Amino acid sequence: MAEMLGCGSFAVHCLRHESLGSHVEYIFKVKHQSGSEWEVKHRYRELLDLNNHLVAKLSTGALPLPDFPPRTGPLQSSKHPTVVDYRKQAFQKYFGVLCSRSDVTSMPRFQAALGCVPPEPVASLRVRKWIPPSQNGEGVTVLLEIQAEP
Repeated sequence: MAEMLGCGSFAVHCLRHESLGSHVEYIFKVKHQSGSEWEVKHRYRELLDLNNHLVAKLSTGALPLPDFPPRTGPLQSSKHPTVVDYRKQAFQKYFGVLCSRSDVTSMPRFQAALGCVPPEPVASLRVRKWIPPSQNGEGVTVLLEIQAEP
């Protein structure tokens, strides 16, 4: 998988959940340091797969990964309100720790799980306006017009 974004700061908040048939989807709000924000949905199994990938790639690192929320016990369904509420809180803590680590946030697989997409390639770039240096002599400002490839 190609690199997606430079190492950036993310904040992830578990907003709510949806019960869909036999499973639950957790809905997360993702915010990037650039100010962009969006929502992504994931089943427990998808997040467990992400965790397993991170463990495999980062197991030799100095810092251990945070604990992943455990599967349910034999007497509780994954849709039981207690389980769902516990997981929402646990996912909040889990992503809080992951998002503080640049070795994690720079990984394409992590970024893909957060719903990050690389920007469209630039088709054209044109200088719209040159603005002369300010009175204190600091650099020239340029307004650019950027058009993405169709």
